[in-house]
Amino acid sequence: MAVSIKTTSLDNNYHSGRNVTHTSAIGKSMYTEMERGKHNFVKFAREKGQSDHARVKLSLSNNSRRLVEWIIKDINENIQAIPKASGLVKAFDTGECILIWRRPKDYNSWRELSPLKMILQIKLMVSETGKVVGEANSKFRASVDPHAVCTAEEPPIHNIILNSEPSTMILRKEKPKKKTDVNSEIQPKIMNKNFLDDSQNTYWILILLFCLLIAICLKVLSD
Repeated sequence: MAVSIKTTSLDNNYHSGRNVTHTSAIGKSMYTEMERGKHNFVKFAREKGQSDHARVKLSLSNNSRRLVEWIIKDINENIQAIPKASGLVKAFDTGECILIWRRPKDYNSWRELSPLKMILQIKLMVSETGKVVGEANSKFRASVDPHAVCTAEEPPIHNIILNSEPSTMILRKEKPKKKTDVNSEIQPKIMNKNFLDDSQNTYWILILLFCLLIAICLKVLSD
């Protein structure tokens, strides 16, 4: 069983998708692509009327038949998750989490702050037993878009699509095809080789019969 995460950041002003990534993992292994240092950016927007507050809504869509558990780790002390930084999403359902970033008093502008790092941990589970059948970690960098402004009721949305793909089954189907192609190339060679071997055997049999015939004729003549 494979788990994949696809993220899309939506701007409230333009409603255009961006920052789209797609990776996958099999079984309980972690995403190798994400362990190489790749990051997805979560863009916060400044809250109208409170310039020292920024918001973003995480929308987690479960596009699988399994139960999904998600946890946001390494959240900065200045970021608050509402209702909380973890949850469960039922099959083909959606969960939401609003992140509120409060600018530290030591900073006068959001431009002075460096992007923060966060980790989204995903676990794919069997609903009946709670057994974990897939697991992945996704790294995120959080920053505030200085040009984006939102209200408390309508923060920018960062969509996260959780999908379960049977990639192992696909690979198993592809392998026989490759073997068939190889066999189709090897089979004519084997047939040609067998044909040559049969021709050579026939040649030597004819020579042997010819020699026997000569020997018989010589014996008859000598008598």
